[in-house]
Amino acid sequence: MHSWTLFSPIRLCGVLLALAPAPAMAGVAGTGTADVTVNFITQKLGVTATFANQAGDIPNVNLGTLKPFSATGVKLTNVDVLTGASFVVPFTDGTDSFEADGDVACPATGCTTIPGVFGFVGQLDPTQLNVSLLPPDRIYTFDGSANCTGNAVTGVNCSGPFALNVFSPTDFQPGNPVVIPKSDTYFDPSLGIVRHLDTRVTLSNVTTAGTLDVTAFSRERGKIPAPYVTSTPDGFNAIYFDVSTGAIFTDAQICVVVDADQDGIVDGTRTPVSHLEGLHFVGNAFVLETIQIDGIYACLTVDSLSPFALVASPPPTASTTTTTTTSVTTTSTTSGVSTTTIPACATALGCLGRVKGSIDCPEGLDPKLGSFINKKLGAASARLTKAEAKPTKAAKFGKQARNLLTAIDHKAAALAKRKKKPISAECSDSVNGAVAPVLQAIAAGQL
Repeated sequence: MHSWTLFSPIRLCGVLLALAPAPAMAGVAGTGTADVTVNFITQKLGVTATFANQAGDIPNVNLGTLKPFSATGVKLTNVDVLTGASFVVPFTDGTDSFEADGDVACPATGCTTIPGVFGFVGQLDPTQLNVSLLPPDRIYTFDGSANCTGNAVTGVNCSGPFALNVFSPTDFQPGNPVVIPKSDTYFDPSLGIVRHLDTRVTLSNVTTAGTLDVTAFSRERGKIPAPYVTSTPDGFNAIYFDVSTGAIFTDAQICVVVDADQDGIVDGTRTPVSHLEGLHFVGNAFVLETIQIDGIYACLTVDSLSPFALVASPPPTASTTTTTTTSVTTTSTTSGVSTTTIPACATALGCLGRVKGSIDCPEGLDPKLGSFINKKLGAASARLTKAEAKPTKAAKFGKQARNLLTAIDHKAAALAKRKKKPISAECSDSVNGAVAPVLQAIAAGQL
């Protein structure tokens, strides 16, 4: 579905380059501590946010001079015991006010993991911003990370650091392609550090002028598909960011600087760049996208914009080979990836034959989805068979097979989101779980 395009000096001659206005205002507007109460049964939230008495990156602004902002009885929506809930919080200190539209992001093991670390992330509504110290025409995000105690029945009590980060939008004109580089800093409360996000967004066939918004968060709500991880012992931590525009385009290449010195290692870590994977939030879930390393960048090509995440393959474990009647554990060093455990099958081709039989939809498998799955599985089987016959081209055919399987995830997610007769969330999750072993085997080079 997606195709990759590399930039060359010749191709750049036709590029319209959109540069951020100078000086651009971006960074940390202020940090502080948030106290939050959440009840997933009554679906209510209360919060008090107190800014620290110190200056941020906005010249001559200290948000700590303001009184604490609070809100009570906030209604939670889109509640999911596995991932969290959505909110619109109207903060006020009696004089100033702002509104944060965002999510409660539960731990990876679910909202009943208490004690646990929860995320509270959102973007301020510019039409509801009434804080005299904050300049208008900027993008402000609320990003909190809190340790939570209590229980899911009587309520969860959370406290921890938060940040109000500020980003600058970038205006651009029609063109093909339009290249928009950006460099931002933001405070990540889950790590307690200021992080850098350097991006390059390329939009194809842009027919209208527009504005591009790029924001970054400590995390986003949504389950990370197996077997990928958000942190490694090598020092890597997932990069969550959101890209949006109202302009019309055909596809977008989203690139993030991960290897500025081009030594093959993610900057500031010991994690090989080859271990990175890209996720795109589509249909209320993160799905795997093909990732391309283009010099200093890790890039994804998509036809729609929404939150993204760069995560990592799981770190290698000890080399073993074990065969039983139910599982096979093998070790491979293909493409720099080591080890994987695949339930009941040893290769991607072997796992492929079990995909459809592993799907369990309470309402029965949608006929259109079933037909789509059959078509993609047949095409993926052909690619994996070619990979087996032509080892020198195995990586190429493996990547093609992965794209076909990812398309199944996309289709299930889209059908779960449609207004008329959507498939159940359980069915969509089951499809995701059925293709996961095949994707895991491909990532490990076990075709």
